[in-house]
Amino acid sequence: MVQTIAAIELYHAQREVANYLELAYLNLADHPDVVREVLIIYFVHKSEKTTTTFS
Repeated sequence: MVQTIAAIELYHAQREVANYLELAYLNLADHPDVVREVLIIYFVHKSEKTTTTFS
């Protein structure tokens, strides 16, 4: 029973995150300059993470 409730809560949380990501994507589509900045930040963070962690 507890596992079922946890699975349902996880499902709801994942749906909520997906909705926020979709809204963010739609907002970024209207602002190409912001998209460029977001991508730069993403790649910088990704490269820093791969050099400082094992994952």
